Amino acid sequence: MLIQWTTKNSQAPEVRWGLQSGKYTAKAAASSMTYTKEDLCGAPANAQGWLDPGTLHKALMTDLQAGQRYFYIYGDEAHGFSQEASFQAAPTIGPESHVKFLAIADMGQAEVDGSNEESEMIPALNTTRLMIAEADDKQLLIHNGDISYARGYSSQWDVFFDQVEPLVTKMPYMTTIGNHERNWPNSGDRFPAQYDSGGECGVAYERRLQMPRPAEDKPWYSFDFGPIHFLQYSTEHVFAKGSEQHTFMIKDLAGVNRTLTPWLVVGGHRPFYIDSTNNLEPDGDQPVARALRDALEDAFYEYQVDMTWHGHHHSYQRTCPVYKERCLPFNADGTAAGPVHLVIGHAGAGLCLNTLPKRPLFWERVELTHGYMRVEANGTDMHCEVGVQGL
Repeated sequence: MLIQWTTKNSQAPEVRWGLQSGKYTAKAAASSMTYTKEDLCGAPANAQGWLDPGTLHKALMTDLQAGQRYFYIYGDEAHGFSQEASFQAAPTIGPESHVKFLAIADMGQAEVDGSNEESEMIPALNTTRLMIAEADDKQLLIHNGDISYARGYSSQWDVFFDQVEPLVTKMPYMTTIGNHERNWPNSGDRFPAQYDSGGECGVAYERRLQMPRPAEDKPWYSFDFGPIHFLQYSTEHVFAKGSEQHTFMIKDLAGVNRTLTPWLVVGGHRPFYIDSTNNLEPDGDQPVARALRDALEDAFYEYQVDMTWHGHHHSYQRTCPVYKERCLPFNADGTAAGPVHLVIGHAGAGLCLNTLPKRPLFWERVELTHGYMRVEANGTDMHCEVGVQGL
Protein backbone atom coordinates (compact mmCIF):
# COMPACT_ATOMS: atom_id res chain seq x y z
CA MET A 1 0.00 0.00 0.00
CA LEU A 2 1.42 3.37 -1.06
CA ILE A 3 0.62 6.23 1.33
CA GLN A 4 0.82 9.80 0.00
CA TRP A 5 0.52 13.08 1.90
CA THR A 6 1.54 16.74 1.71
CA THR A 7 3.29 19.00 4.22
CA LYS A 8 4.83 22.44 4.34
CA ASN A 9 7.86 21.30 6.35
CA SER A 10 9.40 17.92 7.08
CA GLN A 11 12.70 16.41 8.16
CA ALA A 12 12.36 12.63 8.22
CA PRO A 13 8.85 11.79 6.95
CA GLU A 14 7.61 8.26 7.46
CA VAL A 15 4.55 6.09 7.84
CA ARG A 16 4.03 3.81 10.85
CA TRP A 17 1.52 0.97 11.04
CA GLY A 18 0.35 -2.02 13.00
CA LEU A 19 -2.49 -4.45 13.60
CA GLN A 20 -3.78 -2.69 16.73
CA SER A 21 -4.91 0.88 17.23
CA GLY A 22 -2.10 2.95 18.73
CA LYS A 23 0.47 0.16 18.39
CA TYR A 24 2.70 0.64 15.36
CA THR A 25 5.14 -2.22 14.88
CA ALA A 26 6.40 -1.32 11.41
CA LYS A 27 7.50 1.82 9.65
CA ALA A 28 8.77 2.97 6.27
CA ALA A 29 10.67 6.10 5.30
CA ALA A 30 9.07 8.36 2.72
CA SER A 31 10.56 9.87 -0.39
CA SER A 32 9.63 13.46 -1.17
CA MET A 33 9.18 15.66 -4.20
CA THR A 34 7.31 18.74 -5.39
CA TYR A 35 6.79 20.74 -8.57
CA THR A 36 7.41 24.37 -9.50
CA LYS A 37 5.98 26.96 -11.85
CA GLU A 38 8.65 26.01 -14.36
CA ASP A 39 7.33 22.43 -14.53
CA LEU A 40 3.93 23.63 -15.71
CA CYS A 41 2.87 24.51 -19.24
CA GLY A 42 0.88 27.74 -19.10
CA ALA A 43 -1.53 30.09 -17.35
CA PRO A 44 -3.33 30.10 -15.03
CA ALA A 45 -1.30 27.18 -13.58
CA ASN A 46 2.02 29.06 -13.69
CA ALA A 47 0.53 32.54 -13.20
CA GLN A 48 -2.48 33.71 -11.19
CA GLY A 49 -3.44 30.14 -10.25
CA TRP A 50 -0.05 29.25 -8.80
CA LEU A 51 0.26 28.26 -5.15
CA ASP A 52 3.23 26.33 -3.83
CA PRO A 53 2.00 22.73 -3.49
CA GLY A 54 4.28 22.04 -0.55
CA THR A 55 6.28 18.86 -0.19
CA LEU A 56 4.65 15.71 -1.57
CA HIS A 57 5.58 12.53 0.28
CA LYS A 58 5.06 8.85 -0.48
CA ALA A 59 5.90 5.78 1.57
CA LEU A 60 5.32 2.12 0.79
CA MET A 61 3.78 -0.20 3.38
CA THR A 62 4.98 -3.75 2.72
CA ASP A 63 4.39 -7.30 3.96
CA LEU A 64 0.69 -6.69 4.54
CA GLN A 65 -1.60 -9.65 5.17
CA ALA A 66 -4.44 -9.88 2.64
CA GLY A 67 -7.75 -8.65 4.01
CA GLN A 68 -6.26 -7.63 7.37
CA ARG A 69 -7.12 -4.25 8.92
CA TYR A 70 -4.15 -1.98 9.61
CA PHE A 71 -3.90 1.19 11.67
CA TYR A 72 -1.44 3.85 10.58
CA ILE A 73 -0.11 7.38 11.04
CA TYR A 74 2.15 9.47 8.82
CA GLY A 75 4.37 12.50 9.41
CA ASP A 76 7.64 13.02 11.28
CA GLU A 77 8.96 13.52 14.80
CA ALA A 78 9.93 17.16 14.26
CA HIS A 79 6.57 18.40 12.95
CA GLY A 80 4.15 15.80 14.26
CA PHE A 81 2.08 12.92 12.93
CA SER A 82 -1.38 12.69 11.46
CA GLN A 83 -4.41 11.39 13.24
CA GLU A 84 -4.68 7.63 13.10
CA ALA A 85 -6.48 6.08 10.16
CA SER A 86 -7.13 2.49 9.19
CA PHE A 87 -7.77 0.46 6.06
CA GLN A 88 -8.32 -3.13 5.03
CA ALA A 89 -5.43 -4.53 3.04
CA ALA A 90 -6.17 -5.73 -0.47
CA PRO A 91 -7.84 -9.14 -0.62
CA THR A 92 -6.22 -12.33 -1.83
CA ILE A 93 -6.06 -12.33 -5.61
CA GLY A 94 -8.32 -15.06 -6.89
CA PRO A 95 -11.92 -16.15 -7.47
CA GLU A 96 -12.45 -17.07 -3.83
CA SER A 97 -12.27 -13.40 -2.76
CA HIS A 98 -15.36 -11.26 -2.24
CA VAL A 99 -14.85 -7.54 -2.79
CA LYS A 100 -16.96 -4.42 -2.21
CA PHE A 101 -15.90 -1.04 -3.54
CA LEU A 102 -16.93 2.28 -5.11
CA ALA A 103 -16.38 3.82 -8.56
CA ILE A 104 -16.80 7.38 -9.87
CA ALA A 105 -15.66 9.82 -12.55
CA ASP A 106 -15.85 13.61 -12.96
CA MET A 107 -16.37 14.58 -9.33
CA GLY A 108 -14.50 17.78 -8.47
CA GLN A 109 -14.75 19.79 -5.29
CA ALA A 110 -16.45 22.74 -3.62
CA GLU A 111 -16.04 24.77 -0.43
CA VAL A 112 -18.20 23.42 2.40
CA ASP A 113 -18.98 26.96 3.60
CA GLY A 114 -20.34 28.01 0.22
CA SER A 115 -17.44 30.33 -0.59
CA ASN A 116 -17.11 31.28 -4.23
CA GLU A 117 -14.13 29.92 -6.11
CA GLU A 118 -12.87 29.65 -9.66
CA SER A 119 -14.21 26.14 -10.24
CA GLU A 120 -16.69 24.46 -7.92
CA MET A 121 -18.80 21.34 -8.31
CA ILE A 122 -21.30 21.67 -5.46
CA PRO A 123 -22.98 18.25 -5.99
CA ALA A 124 -19.55 16.71 -5.33
CA LEU A 125 -19.97 17.54 -1.65
CA ASN A 126 -23.06 15.36 -1.40
CA THR A 127 -21.53 12.54 -3.43
CA THR A 128 -18.50 12.59 -1.15
CA ARG A 129 -20.67 12.67 1.97
CA LEU A 130 -22.70 9.68 0.80
CA MET A 131 -19.62 7.64 -0.06
CA ILE A 132 -18.00 8.44 3.30
CA ALA A 133 -21.16 7.21 5.04
CA GLU A 134 -20.73 3.73 3.56
CA ALA A 135 -16.94 3.60 3.43
CA ASP A 136 -16.34 1.34 6.43
CA ASP A 137 -17.10 -1.87 4.53
CA LYS A 138 -15.60 -0.77 1.19
CA GLN A 139 -12.12 -1.81 0.08
CA LEU A 140 -11.32 0.39 -2.93
CA LEU A 141 -12.25 3.62 -4.73
CA ILE A 142 -11.87 3.90 -8.52
CA HIS A 143 -11.91 7.44 -10.00
CA ASN A 144 -11.69 7.56 -13.79
CA GLY A 145 -10.61 11.06 -14.69
CA ASP A 146 -11.49 14.69 -14.01
CA ILE A 147 -10.42 14.48 -10.41
CA SER A 148 -10.44 17.92 -8.76
CA TYR A 149 -11.21 20.28 -11.67
CA ALA A 150 -8.46 22.54 -10.34
CA ARG A 151 -7.67 23.51 -13.94
CA GLY A 152 -4.61 25.51 -13.04
CA TYR A 153 -5.70 26.80 -9.62
CA SER A 154 -3.50 24.85 -7.26
CA SER A 155 -5.44 25.69 -4.10
CA GLN A 156 -8.36 23.68 -5.43
CA TRP A 157 -6.27 20.52 -5.31
CA ASP A 158 -5.90 21.21 -1.60
CA VAL A 159 -9.65 21.73 -1.21
CA PHE A 160 -10.30 18.49 -3.08
CA PHE A 161 -8.01 16.40 -0.89
CA ASP A 162 -9.50 17.94 2.26
CA GLN A 163 -12.90 16.91 0.94
CA VAL A 164 -12.01 13.29 0.16
CA GLU A 165 -9.54 12.67 3.02
CA PRO A 166 -12.08 10.84 5.22
CA LEU A 167 -12.73 8.52 2.30
CA VAL A 168 -9.35 7.88 0.71
CA THR A 169 -7.55 7.35 4.03
CA LYS A 170 -9.77 4.27 4.47
CA MET A 171 -9.09 2.51 1.15
CA PRO A 172 -6.83 2.46 -1.91
CA TYR A 173 -7.64 5.26 -4.36
CA MET A 174 -6.90 4.30 -7.97
CA THR A 175 -7.34 6.91 -10.70
CA THR A 176 -7.01 7.57 -14.40
CA ILE A 177 -6.10 10.88 -15.97
CA GLY A 178 -8.80 13.05 -17.58
CA ASN A 179 -8.79 15.98 -19.97
CA HIS A 180 -8.96 18.48 -17.11
CA GLU A 181 -5.76 17.04 -15.67
CA ARG A 182 -3.77 16.65 -18.89
CA ASN A 183 -4.73 18.57 -22.02
CA TRP A 184 -2.67 21.58 -23.12
CA PRO A 185 -1.52 22.59 -26.61
CA ASN A 186 1.69 21.00 -27.87
CA SER A 187 2.46 19.31 -24.56
CA GLY A 188 2.32 15.70 -25.75
CA ASP A 189 -1.32 14.74 -25.29
CA ARG A 190 -3.60 13.48 -28.09
CA PHE A 191 -5.43 16.80 -28.54
CA PRO A 192 -3.00 19.47 -29.78
CA ALA A 193 -5.24 22.52 -29.30
CA GLN A 194 -7.16 21.86 -26.07
CA TYR A 195 -6.63 23.99 -22.96
CA ASP A 196 -8.65 21.87 -20.51
CA SER A 197 -5.97 21.47 -17.82
CA GLY A 198 -5.47 25.20 -17.29
CA GLY A 199 -1.75 24.77 -17.94
CA GLU A 200 -1.16 21.85 -15.56
CA CYS A 201 -0.51 19.45 -18.47
CA GLY A 202 -0.64 16.41 -16.19
CA VAL A 203 2.11 17.52 -13.83
CA ALA A 204 -0.04 18.32 -10.79
CA TYR A 205 -2.04 15.12 -11.25
CA GLU A 206 0.94 12.81 -11.64
CA ARG A 207 2.89 14.31 -8.73
CA ARG A 208 -0.10 14.29 -6.38
CA LEU A 209 -1.56 10.92 -7.43
CA GLN A 210 1.28 8.53 -8.15
CA MET A 211 -0.24 5.51 -9.82
CA PRO A 212 1.89 2.46 -10.77
CA ARG A 213 2.48 3.76 -14.30
CA PRO A 214 5.52 2.69 -16.38
CA ALA A 215 6.97 6.24 -16.49
CA GLU A 216 6.07 9.91 -16.14
CA ASP A 217 3.44 11.04 -18.65
CA LYS A 218 2.64 7.42 -19.46
CA PRO A 219 -0.42 7.10 -17.23
CA TRP A 220 -1.53 3.57 -18.05
CA TYR A 221 -1.24 0.57 -15.74
CA SER A 222 -3.07 -2.50 -14.50
CA PHE A 223 -3.63 -4.24 -11.19
CA ASP A 224 -5.46 -7.21 -9.70
CA PHE A 225 -7.95 -6.84 -6.89
CA GLY A 226 -9.56 -10.02 -5.59
CA PRO A 227 -11.29 -11.68 -8.56
CA ILE A 228 -10.92 -8.64 -10.86
CA HIS A 229 -8.19 -7.55 -13.23
CA PHE A 230 -8.29 -3.79 -13.86
CA LEU A 231 -6.66 -2.22 -16.91
CA GLN A 232 -6.53 1.57 -16.52
CA TYR A 233 -5.54 3.68 -19.52
CA SER A 234 -5.41 7.25 -20.80
CA THR A 235 -7.84 8.52 -23.41
CA GLU A 236 -5.82 11.78 -23.39
CA HIS A 237 -2.73 10.15 -24.88
CA VAL A 238 -2.38 8.43 -28.23
CA PHE A 239 -4.11 5.05 -28.13
CA ALA A 240 -4.15 4.18 -31.85
CA LYS A 241 -2.90 0.82 -33.07
CA GLY A 242 0.89 0.75 -33.02
CA SER A 243 1.21 3.36 -30.27
CA GLU A 244 3.12 2.65 -27.08
CA GLN A 245 -0.07 2.73 -25.04
CA HIS A 246 -1.95 0.42 -27.40
CA THR A 247 0.94 -2.06 -27.32
CA PHE A 248 0.89 -2.02 -23.51
CA MET A 249 -2.87 -2.60 -23.44
CA ILE A 250 -2.85 -5.52 -25.86
CA LYS A 251 0.00 -7.20 -24.01
CA ASP A 252 -1.81 -6.74 -20.73
CA LEU A 253 -5.10 -8.10 -22.07
CA ALA A 254 -3.38 -11.11 -23.56
CA GLY A 255 -1.66 -11.89 -20.27
CA VAL A 256 -4.69 -11.90 -17.97
CA ASN A 257 -5.16 -15.19 -16.10
CA ARG A 258 -8.93 -15.58 -16.23
CA THR A 259 -8.79 -18.54 -13.85
CA LEU A 260 -7.19 -16.32 -11.22
CA THR A 261 -9.10 -13.13 -12.08
CA PRO A 262 -12.30 -14.16 -13.89
CA TRP A 263 -13.46 -10.53 -14.21
CA LEU A 264 -11.76 -8.08 -16.60
CA VAL A 265 -12.65 -4.37 -16.33
CA VAL A 266 -11.10 -1.61 -18.46
CA GLY A 267 -11.21 1.99 -17.21
CA GLY A 268 -10.48 5.32 -18.87
CA HIS A 269 -11.92 8.81 -19.06
CA ARG A 270 -13.57 9.61 -22.40
CA PRO A 271 -16.36 7.14 -23.18
CA PHE A 272 -16.15 4.17 -25.51
CA TYR A 273 -19.86 4.33 -26.34
CA ILE A 274 -21.81 7.50 -25.60
CA ASP A 275 -25.31 8.92 -25.90
CA SER A 276 -24.36 12.47 -26.87
CA THR A 277 -25.01 14.96 -29.66
CA ASN A 278 -21.42 16.25 -29.51
CA ASN A 279 -20.02 15.20 -32.88
CA LEU A 280 -17.43 17.97 -33.28
CA GLU A 281 -13.89 17.12 -34.34
CA PRO A 282 -11.38 16.53 -32.92
CA ASP A 283 -12.38 16.14 -29.27
CA GLY A 284 -16.17 15.72 -29.38
CA ASP A 285 -17.75 12.78 -27.60
CA GLN A 286 -18.65 10.85 -30.74
CA PRO A 287 -15.39 11.30 -32.75
CA VAL A 288 -13.32 10.16 -29.76
CA ALA A 289 -15.64 7.24 -29.07
CA ARG A 290 -15.34 6.13 -32.69
CA ALA A 291 -11.55 6.40 -32.52
CA LEU A 292 -11.49 4.35 -29.31
CA ARG A 293 -13.62 1.65 -30.90
CA ASP A 294 -11.51 1.61 -34.05
CA ALA A 295 -8.41 1.06 -31.95
CA LEU A 296 -9.67 -1.24 -29.22
CA GLU A 297 -13.11 -2.76 -29.77
CA ASP A 298 -11.87 -5.86 -31.58
CA ALA A 299 -9.33 -6.49 -28.82
CA PHE A 300 -11.89 -5.99 -26.06
CA TYR A 301 -14.13 -8.51 -27.77
CA GLU A 302 -11.32 -10.98 -28.47
CA TYR A 303 -10.02 -10.91 -24.90
CA GLN A 304 -13.52 -10.98 -23.43
CA VAL A 305 -13.47 -7.73 -21.50
CA ASP A 306 -16.51 -7.80 -19.21
CA MET A 307 -17.05 -4.08 -18.69
CA THR A 308 -15.59 -0.67 -19.42
CA TRP A 309 -16.00 2.24 -17.00
CA HIS A 310 -15.56 5.74 -18.40
CA GLY A 311 -16.67 9.28 -17.59
CA HIS A 312 -16.27 12.69 -19.29
CA HIS A 313 -19.97 12.93 -20.18
CA HIS A 314 -21.60 13.95 -16.91
CA SER A 315 -24.30 11.29 -16.78
CA TYR A 316 -24.86 7.64 -15.98
CA GLN A 317 -25.20 5.41 -19.04
CA ARG A 318 -25.21 1.65 -19.59
CA THR A 319 -25.24 -0.40 -22.78
CA CYS A 320 -26.31 -3.95 -23.40
CA PRO A 321 -23.47 -6.41 -24.08
CA VAL A 322 -22.42 -4.82 -27.35
CA TYR A 323 -20.01 -5.27 -30.25
CA LYS A 324 -19.92 -3.10 -33.37
CA GLU A 325 -23.00 -1.18 -32.14
CA ARG A 326 -25.15 -4.32 -31.95
CA CYS A 327 -26.48 -6.00 -28.82
CA LEU A 328 -25.22 -9.53 -28.25
CA PRO A 329 -27.13 -12.38 -26.57
CA PHE A 330 -26.19 -13.88 -23.26
CA ASN A 331 -24.41 -17.22 -23.27
CA ALA A 332 -26.03 -20.41 -22.00
CA ASP A 333 -24.26 -20.02 -18.63
CA GLY A 334 -25.66 -16.51 -18.20
CA THR A 335 -22.47 -14.65 -19.06
CA ALA A 336 -22.52 -11.75 -21.51
CA ALA A 337 -21.25 -12.41 -25.02
CA GLY A 338 -19.57 -9.01 -25.21
CA PRO A 339 -18.52 -6.05 -23.07
CA VAL A 340 -21.03 -3.86 -21.23
CA HIS A 341 -19.99 -0.19 -21.37
CA LEU A 342 -20.75 2.18 -18.51
CA VAL A 343 -20.46 5.96 -18.30
CA ILE A 344 -20.16 6.96 -14.65
CA GLY A 345 -19.32 10.66 -15.06
CA HIS A 346 -22.12 11.81 -12.76
CA ALA A 347 -20.21 12.23 -9.50
CA GLY A 348 -20.32 16.02 -9.19
CA ALA A 349 -19.63 18.10 -12.29
CA GLY A 350 -22.58 19.82 -13.97
CA LEU A 351 -24.78 17.34 -15.79
CA CYS A 352 -24.56 17.03 -19.59
CA LEU A 353 -28.02 17.46 -21.10
CA ASN A 354 -26.96 16.85 -24.72
CA THR A 355 -28.33 13.34 -25.14
CA LEU A 356 -29.72 12.15 -28.45
CA PRO A 357 -33.44 12.70 -29.17
CA LYS A 358 -33.59 9.09 -30.37
CA ARG A 359 -30.92 6.91 -28.84
CA PRO A 360 -29.60 3.69 -30.42
CA LEU A 361 -31.06 0.38 -29.26
CA PHE A 362 -27.87 -0.71 -27.52
CA TRP A 363 -28.54 1.77 -24.70
CA GLU A 364 -30.27 0.15 -21.74
CA ARG A 365 -30.17 3.10 -19.35
CA VAL A 366 -29.33 6.80 -19.50
CA GLU A 367 -29.78 8.90 -16.34
CA LEU A 368 -29.09 12.61 -15.90
CA THR A 369 -28.63 12.75 -12.16
CA HIS A 370 -25.67 12.88 -9.77
CA GLY A 371 -24.41 9.87 -7.88
CA TYR A 372 -21.79 7.11 -7.80
CA MET A 373 -21.47 3.37 -8.27
CA ARG A 374 -21.04 0.64 -5.70
CA VAL A 375 -19.72 -2.74 -6.83
CA GLU A 376 -19.74 -6.17 -5.22
CA ALA A 377 -18.00 -9.12 -6.85
CA ASN A 378 -16.84 -12.68 -6.28
CA GLY A 379 -15.56 -15.35 -8.62
CA THR A 380 -18.90 -15.85 -10.38
CA ASP A 381 -20.96 -12.69 -9.94
CA MET A 382 -20.45 -8.94 -10.25
CA HIS A 383 -23.21 -6.61 -9.10
CA CYS A 384 -23.03 -2.89 -9.96
CA GLU A 385 -25.50 -0.55 -8.30
CA VAL A 386 -25.73 3.13 -9.07
CA GLY A 387 -26.38 5.32 -6.06
CA VAL A 388 -28.44 8.43 -6.79
CA GLN A 389 -28.16 11.50 -4.57
CA GLY A 390 -30.98 11.69 -2.07
CA LEU A 391 -31.51 7.91 -1.97
